[in-house]
Amino acid sequence: MQKKVISYLYNIFNLKHFTRIKLALVFTPVLLFFSCSTKKNTVVNRAYHNLTAHYNGYFNARERVKEGAKTLADSHTDHYDRILDIFKYGTDDKAKAIYPDMDAAIKKSSIVIQRHSMFINGKERCRWIPDNYMLIGKAQFYKHDFWAAIETFQYVASTYKDNPKRFDGLIWLMQTQMQLGKMSDAEYLLDYLKSEKKLPSRYKALFAAVAADFYLKKENYPKAIEQLNTAATLTKVRADKIRYTYILAQLYQKTDSNEKAFALYHRVIKMNPDYEMTFNALINRARSFDINSADASQVKNELFKMLKDEKNKEYLDQIYYALSGISMREKDTTQAFNYLKESVAASTSNTNQKGISYLEMGEISFRRLDFRQAQLYYDSAATNISSDYPDYAIIQNKKSNLGRLVKNLNIISRGDSLLALSALTEEEQRNRVNEIVDTEDKEAQRLKEEEAAKKAKEQEEQSNQQFSQFQNQPNKEGVSGSTTGSAWYFYNQSAISFGFSEFVKKWGNRKLEDNWRRSSKESMAAFGSPEDEEAQARADSIEAAERALADSIRQLNSEARKKIYFDNIPKTTAQKDETNAQILEAYYNVGIIYKEALAQPKPAADDLEEMMKRYPDNKYKLPAYYNLYRCYLAIPDSNKADHYKNIILTQYDDSEYARIISNPNYFKDAQRKTAIMQVFYENTYRAFMNGQYADVIERKSAADSLFPGSTLSPKFAYLRALSIGYTQPRPQFETALKAVVTSYPRDSVSILAKAILAKMQNPTASDSLWNAENETLPSTQVKNTSSLYSFMPDVKHNVIIIFSSELPYANQLKGRLNQFNLRNYGANKLNVSDLTVDGNVYMMVRSFPDHTQSKEYILGLDSDASVFEGMDKSAFTLFPISEQNFNKFIIDKDISKYLDFYRVNYP
Repeated sequence: MQKKVISYLYNIFNLKHFTRIKLALVFTPVLLFFSCSTKKNTVVNRAYHNLTAHYNGYFNARERVKEGAKTLADSHTDHYDRILDIFKYGTDDKAKAIYPDMDAAIKKSSIVIQRHSMFINGKERCRWIPDNYMLIGKAQFYKHDFWAAIETFQYVASTYKDNPKRFDGLIWLMQTQMQLGKMSDAEYLLDYLKSEKKLPSRYKALFAAVAADFYLKKENYPKAIEQLNTAATLTKVRADKIRYTYILAQLYQKTDSNEKAFALYHRVIKMNPDYEMTFNALINRARSFDINSADASQVKNELFKMLKDEKNKEYLDQIYYALSGISMREKDTTQAFNYLKESVAASTSNTNQKGISYLEMGEISFRRLDFRQAQLYYDSAATNISSDYPDYAIIQNKKSNLGRLVKNLNIISRGDSLLALSALTEEEQRNRVNEIVDTEDKEAQRLKEEEAAKKAKEQEEQSNQQFSQFQNQPNKEGVSGSTTGSAWYFYNQSAISFGFSEFVKKWGNRKLEDNWRRSSKESMAAFGSPEDEEAQARADSIEAAERALADSIRQLNSEARKKIYFDNIPKTTAQKDETNAQILEAYYNVGIIYKEALAQPKPAADDLEEMMKRYPDNKYKLPAYYNLYRCYLAIPDSNKADHYKNIILTQYDDSEYARIISNPNYFKDAQRKTAIMQVFYENTYRAFMNGQYADVIERKSAADSLFPGSTLSPKFAYLRALSIGYTQPRPQFETALKAVVTSYPRDSVSILAKAILAKMQNPTASDSLWNAENETLPSTQVKNTSSLYSFMPDVKHNVIIIFSSELPYANQLKGRLNQFNLRNYGANKLNVSDLTVDGNVYMMVRSFPDHTQSKEYILGLDSDASVFEGMDKSAFTLFPISEQNFNKFIIDKDISKYLDFYRVNYP
């Protein structure tokens, strides 16, 4: 070490007339005396600590970080069915494998800082100390200990303001904030760094890549392309240059710049990356080529050759998918559809690719307006595509919408079949029933034989090829032909029943999703049309009951089924009226689904007009006229639009529909009124918290007059009930609470009111809501904190969402929360779970480092319209809660008690 220091000093002073030996004789005593001091800013001290900090600590720590980062990157899984991640930072679980490397690096760098930091007169004199801090931050980052990393990078950026390392700290700080979903904080740093002229050249490639990652997460593809082009140009690392170029090609393909995408995929291939990237570059190049170019035939020939290459055996599904893309660009949808079938048939382990091929088949069917077929393919796509696929929520939503469409179409065809049967003589009815049952029996036998043959073939293949038990079973196709297209009611029921039973055997009993409608600011959906909700609820109950019945009937013998089928033919006027009522509601549902959920105004108009033709004086007449008006505006057909507009304005001039048509600013006015109502409610709540209970009761009456039937009406009613509890005897309080439960059974305030009523019926000595002496609530109730719970804002918190189990929201909300978390909190790995207790669903999102972040999460949910779209938002109660308090809460189950504690203690 002394030799290195002497050499260092020799070079500093350029002492050419000294020999190294003489220099050693001069400086060795000095070094031995002064070298350990970190308080004196001398040349010798700086030389010693710089050299030791660099070679004894920093170098070794840096090597451990590099080794761990490479291990983490190697464990990263690239999903080529979507835009690749710019950086390969792995998952929380995979990061655990590099803990030893990172912990060792943190320890080495910490020792270096402890022993060699020379922070004198507000400035660090040892040049390697900022580098060691950065190594600690990077090690924490690679461990996915992002909060610790933020503290370290912030320290570097704020402490070493005159050191270029501060820019390195700011760039890594920006990355860390993005990993935590703190996009607004990351954007602030992005804007600052973009305007910073002193950003050293050596950091510009990294900054451009991080900026591209930011824009990619925000789905701002043009800006992502701009930054990634810069990163690809500036980076000196070959692997990064290849990766950036491939992602650029994907982005150009995503934005329909196919010529640029084709050229960049070609460049990637020439760069000679690993086989997986080369293969996918070839596939995507084929799907983005210009069909009029000279390369067209060459690209197709390449794909045909790839089909014959033995090493591509597991990639055949992707090759056929690429060929389908070429056919689509050639506008040959028939051939494209055939290639997609080949892709599905060839898919073995890549279920995502199978799902994507099904998705394309669904889209082709949808564009052909073959909605029944589209529903089948979308259902298969949703089953195969993983939940982390970028468009998973959209796919699930469209699958659900198509499913509801087909369900209502089936109700219409089934009802028409029943009415047709009811018009026959009894003898004709029995003959037709016999034909249906005979057909069912033959079909069941055929399927049984087919299934037996298939199982025998599977066993033979497994034996010959030694398939493992984890390999996928051959694709099981359903009953040939569309059962829903048949005019035979009972044949439909049996076939659907059989298919449903087979489905349950393979996939389990999946719950139906409700609330298919998308809200539209220019439709009555924005007002929560009761007609839409009523019609859809009846359709749901009809389908559920009939499906359960059909699945039971299928187990019966032929004679028993004949009797049941015959008995279910509507014979009386009342039975026929009920069947017609079901058909009417299904028609209305079909029209709304076409218009609102699937953006298909022409089929919507056709079905709504057919409904009006068959049932001219129905209960949906006015909303049907309005929706027909909107449909013909969208088609567009101004004559028919004016026709329905004039009907509404002349025959229903006092309706809200007429006001919407007459007042172009109707929605702006409504939004303004909503804002005023919100302020009025907040002031009412503030009065309640201040103990001004008489004012609260008076303001509730004013709200009924000013904002009748508003979404906040349940909240006003609940505050009024509580205020009565503080000012009036117990019977009046009970009456007020029961009125809340009766008037708003599906709102979250009903849960709170029920909880108080239950507590009043069974009070405990230690925790009674009731003041027995005065027969009123104790006046300090709201201001008191509950001794049951503890104020711990800095510990881990979860977010709880509570709603009635009678509401059909659980599955849909859970899926939407997972998608929201992937979009905004991807790095946090939030978990969504739920349980049902005493008639309420408790959905928990866990976990957040502290109360502040859990509260920010709730604000994010509130600002994202997609999470509660189509749901009654007032039906939910949301609040943060620490894990310790939740354990107490789930036992106590008193929501109002916890919320009182929360409002008093948390800011």
